[in-house]
Amino acid sequence: MTQKERLVAYIASGCFFLAVFDILILQSIMGKVCSMDEQISTEELLIKKNLKILSQKDIISKQQQEYSAYSIEAKSQEQEISSVLKEIEQLAGKSSVTLVEVKPTDLKSEKIIKKYSIALNCEATMEQLANFMYLIEDSTVLFTIDTYNFASKDKEKGILKCNMVISKIVVP
Repeated sequence: MTQKERLVAYIASGCFFLAVFDILILQSIMGKVCSMDEQISTEELLIKKNLKILSQKDIISKQQQEYSAYSIEAKSQEQEISSVLKEIEQLAGKSSVTLVEVKPTDLKSEKIIKKYSIALNCEATMEQLANFMYLIEDSTVLFTIDTYNFASKDKEKGILKCNMVISKIVVP
């Protein structure tokens, strides 16, 4: 072989070995480096998310303390209804409302809550009824007034008859 042919053969074999080296070694290393970069970026996102949650830890703790008053243990349906009736009677006594008739109506079970409804008829002045309704809505028990109707009983004394449906929401 002439010197030029040898030079071309060396260059060709060098290019061949460089191509094989690139295919076998460099591309596998680069593939691993890329996959590691993706893992690192995923972990960084996860760490940022966790840091955000940790930064809100105090806020979450304060809210937990605030709403812990609403947390109750699950009771049977009869126990729950009797506790609702007892609480309503206590609130009526505080506001000087006369309860004429109180009866449980139904239990509605929705996705994660149970709603115990109580129908009641009562008599009082407008001020006493407003105070009673305020006490119900402001109670630490999750009461809601679903419906109410007022009618005059004694115009001279200012006494009203009121029909209400009060519900207690329980999250078991």
